[in-house]
Amino acid sequence: GRATQIQFGRPDDEREVVIGLDFGTSCVKVVIGDSALGKAFAVPFCKAEGITRFLLPSRLCQTGRAFSLESGTHPYRDLKLSLLANPTDLVLQQRVVAFLALIIRRARGWLLMEHNATYKQTAIAWKLAVGLPTAQHHQSPLSELFERLSHAAWLAAGEAGDITDTTIETLLAAESKRDETAAGVEVTVVPEIAAQIYGFVASNSFDKQAPNIYLMADVGSGTVDSSLFRVKQGKGGRWDFEFYTSVVEPNGVSNLHRHRVNWWSDALAKARAPQHLIANLEQTKLITDQQFSTPDSYSDYFSGVEAKLPSGVKSPDEEFFNLRVLAQVQGKTLWRTWKDNLLPQSSLANVPFFMCGGGGRMSYYQQLERRLSSMTGYTW
Repeated sequence: GRATQIQFGRPDDEREVVIGLDFGTSCVKVVIGDSALGKAFAVPFCKAEGITRFLLPSRLCQTGRAFSLESGTHPYRDLKLSLLANPTDLVLQQRVVAFLALIIRRARGWLLMEHNATYKQTAIAWKLAVGLPTAQHHQSPLSELFERLSHAAWLAAGEAGDITDTTIETLLAAESKRDETAAGVEVTVVPEIAAQIYGFVASNSFDKQAPNIYLMADVGSGTVDSSLFRVKQGKGGRWDFEFYTSVVEPNGVSNLHRHRVNWWSDALAKARAPQHLIANLEQTKLITDQQFSTPDSYSDYFSGVEAKLPSGVKSPDEEFFNLRVLAQVQGKTLWRTWKDNLLPQSSLANVPFFMCGGGGRMSYYQQLERRLSSMTGYTW
């Protein structure tokens, strides 16, 4: 993975290869695309079954000065959320660079080993596309920061030996006078939602003559990234995305889990339950790189325990969904477009709704589709 080319002598051809890196709160996913071949390869990170083999926890380890994905004396979690909350923190920047560098190194190594015959006579023009939540993508300082860190990560991935904090510190200090041509990669930061919808836009199902206004919710571990946008044909056959609203809020699966844990801890304490039961539950609250399945309902957290709610009292699931998830997607994303006079009511009737992200597989979040199609008090 340290090497970027495996061809020797004069290449038979040159083509562009794009590494698409989805740096999520809980896990990372990598897809490598070769448009000349017309193929895309999902990079496996482990020997698990199904989609799990393509997911790697967003967790970094450090021993001394060296970073690793596997083990170390100092584990670091919440890499992405910590940086988004404190983007000027140099230590947090270094950790993100180290994590991305190790991912890039592994992805490149997998491609060049697994598809050696395909690329041994090919000069590869590399592109690295890193997804950023849509709302942050519109904030140029954050977008520029992620581009700078991604570029440093690409260079760090090519270093001989371990990836260390001193190496990364040197690379970041030199970033102000970087030479992308010499680095051999073109780095772009793209809105994650645009990346999710692109496959549909490029398919035969896409009607170029339709209004092509879409509502999308990307349900991740930490956040829900929701947007209302229009897809239109741009120059050179490219597709452009015109965003009307973009909202990112901490309403993802891990935060639903934390909300439930808080509710259960309070309920168990009032019921004078054994303290170890509460302590064991509390230990799961702050882990964002969970690799276990979050239950679809708060009532599934314990066997042999029944929660009886007084009349008129909402369950923690109803509270979280109505006051946070639905309020974000329906209120702050869809309705706000009309309230702010960005679009007329008629344009919002029968808007197609897409849901993606790991949390979108939970039936809890899938109720969004039903609730959005029956908006109380609105006939349009």
